[in-house]
Amino acid sequence: MRQQSLIDQNGQPINVESAYAAASWLTLLMSDDVSEQDKYDWQQWRAQSADNERAWHHIESMCAGFKKVDGTLARQSLSSLENPHRRSLLKLVATLSLTGGAVHWGRQSTVWQTLTADYRTGTGEQRQIALSEGSLLLLDTQTALNVYYSEQQRQVELLSGDIIITTSKKEQQQASPRPFSVITPQGRIWALGTRFRVQLLEQKTHVAVYQGAVRMAPQNGGNMSPRIEAGQGSWLTDDQYGDIHQGEAEPAWVQGKLLADDLSLGDFVQALNRYYSGIIRCEDDIASLRLSGVFLLKDVDKILEILPTILPVKIKRLSRYWITLYSSD
Repeated sequence: MRQQSLIDQNGQPINVESAYAAASWLTLLMSDDVSEQDKYDWQQWRAQSADNERAWHHIESMCAGFKKVDGTLARQSLSSLENPHRRSLLKLVATLSLTGGAVHWGRQSTVWQTLTADYRTGTGEQRQIALSEGSLLLLDTQTALNVYYSEQQRQVELLSGDIIITTSKKEQQQASPRPFSVITPQGRIWALGTRFRVQLLEQKTHVAVYQGAVRMAPQNGGNMSPRIEAGQGSWLTDDQYGDIHQGEAEPAWVQGKLLADDLSLGDFVQALNRYYSGIIRCEDDIASLRLSGVFLLKDVDKILEILPTILPVKIKRLSRYWITLYSSD
């Protein structure tokens, strides 16, 4: 996983290790189980160097709504959420602060939409939702969506994450079935009696079909795609749909697993981060190492424990929520 170039609000560079450590401390300090020892250790970390103090001031200024992390006001604003959802939100806020994504709590933002979604999953959580007419939604970790039903249509709005949808057979058999569609930031997908996957990626929606077929169209107009049949997949951007390709299989997360098939360690860590209530990083010089295997997502700490047995890496834990992988050579 490549390190990003980080700049503070004054245009000055921020030490990468200090910046990501600041994000980890923010997540810890805003959690319910923060201890007095944790607060002391945080103050000690800030006092260790000017880089640490600058990084903390930066993330504090970017997350103005959480500025008083040592008090109760900000924590009370999240009290209605279950702890995994709070951790997920805080991790997102911290990451946005470090990558230049401004968090404006006074307007309707992606973060706020996710927070107020009809259904959502926290970090490491998976959930199945049965809709009123019999369709099933399977939500992967860090997924949020809204459901809109009327007498004319059935519509799901995917705000973040990855879902698998099995549409109702009963609805399909009715004389005037209501169309089922999924809308994403890139466009709309129509189900034609089917089981299919919709995954939000950066600036792109990925679609795979396992039963039946779907059609889709980009949000900025243009032609509707041809039918995408079972065993096929494609993608959607704001302006176009992609070529239809073959060989799409259901993702391993449906079985609670992470499948690595000659995967780079950088990509493996990026995938693992979606299931971990904290931040996992690997140094650039080991990001190209490759591994294969099937890993159970219910215990990410166990996965981290076995990594040094299959790759020349070591693990450094700054806190419960901040882990770095580095070379053992």
